[in-house]
Amino acid sequence: MATYNSTGGGGDFNQDSTWAETGQPSTGDTAVISSGDTVTLTADAAVGSIDIQGTLTTDGTARTLTLDANEQGYICEHRGTVSTTINLVINSDFAGNKLIRLNGTSGNFNDVSITLQSASRVLEYVMNTTIDGDLSIPMGKLQSYSPLYSLTVTKACTVGNSGKLNLGGSTVSLGTLNVNNSANAEITFSSATTTITLNPNSTHPTWGFSLGSAATVNFNGGTIKFAKVDSGTRYLQMGAQGVHVLNDVIIDTNHNIPWASHFEAASLDIQDGQLNSYGGSDGITITGALTVGNGTDAAALTYTADSNGFHDQSFGSVTINSN
Repeated sequence: MATYNSTGGGGDFNQDSTWAETGQPSTGDTAVISSGDTVTLTADAAVGSIDIQGTLTTDGTARTLTLDANEQGYICEHRGTVSTTINLVINSDFAGNKLIRLNGTSGNFNDVSITLQSASRVLEYVMNTTIDGDLSIPMGKLQSYSPLYSLTVTKACTVGNSGKLNLGGSTVSLGTLNVNNSANAEITFSSATTTITLNPNSTHPTWGFSLGSAATVNFNGGTIKFAKVDSGTRYLQMGAQGVHVLNDVIIDTNHNIPWASHFEAASLDIQDGQLNSYGGSDGITITGALTVGNGTDAAALTYTADSNGFHDQSFGSVTINSN
């Protein structure tokens, strides 16, 4: 393993002349893009780790950068500029916890996929983090280095069969969330607020929120807020009845959101928009307060019987406000 430093203002990532050392970085090496240099991906590339102090860009075509190993603390340290569309794949065989910094002074990575050597390996994000596309975690654990760091995923967030995601204690915004139906899949929600924007995307075009029944889910005493941003249908699915009981839930959208399995939560506050049952779904159980109409637009909770009639509906208390 070697370290390669960009020089002379930068150049093509895959050209020897871009780097001060002989040759160019490849699998297992560390690539350092020096401050003031602009390095351009004209093809997909694979290195061990990367330190972006200057600018990493592409030739205008979406490119993928794969990081496969690391001897340092950071497997990716973005503290400069990332421009155009760059997808990041972390397919690492490192031992022990490693750090990742995805927010620099300008620009974010697009899709980010994390596959570590085993489900027990941990990658910790440092600084408030934004991903402009999808986040997928097939294997390994992603967590906040500090409970104070926020995470924003613009589109789909997928926790795979051997993936784990710990959202810490700060504000979190995800386009959609899908936790696979696997005993090795795990998610810990933020102890503050986790917002699911139900943003349209190709990864999960129908499911906006899905928790597999076999997955381990820790609600961490926080609030889950659904804030639908368009008129397309995005279903909510909480797994089998009695398995995943959400903590406090807020619906804040001017659209209709159907649930497609038994909906269970400690409290439900429908501020704006409509939450409705999907044909053939189970019932709804709110152990505490149901509040409808705390916002500025029309709010509603509707329930439709399926072929077997109505399922159980249970509320600790009900408040219907003027809207």
